[in-house]
Amino acid sequence: VVEVEDLSADSKFTELKDKFKNDYFPAGIQLGWLVDPVNRNIYILKKDTNGVVRCLNKGWRDVDGGDVLPGFVLKVWKIDQAISQESSESSSSGTSDDDDGDVEIPCPKCDETFPNDHTFLEHYEDEHARKRRKQR
Repeated sequence: VVEVEDLSADSKFTELKDKFKNDYFPAGIQLGWLVDPVNRNIYILKKDTNGVVRCLNKGWRDVDGGDVLPGFVLKVWKIDQAISQESSESSSSGTSDDDDGDVEIPCPKCDETFPNDHTFLEHYEDEHARKRRKQR
């Protein structure tokens, strides 16, 4: 489970940590991430073998899914990109998108198109390059 929130207030951090402890983990969830894009922190929450909830601050770095989600990596550049797109969309909400809005990057391996280089490269890596490596 991923919760995204501004954790500046200690009470909000405690509230979400308690939510994992009392709601998510008893329901069978094995891994949790608290993502705080405002303060640029990612917290990993897991239960240890004794049932105690452990919380580790990873800073603002990529985190992997470990043994719960093998091969999965939460990439902070994607979070940064989503935040920057969200803020640019809200700041240009009354303006025309004529300059950039019609750009589409086609994938040479499939029929998908992408609005920017980052999303195309991520798609290509995930859908084409990694699959080829796994098949070898």
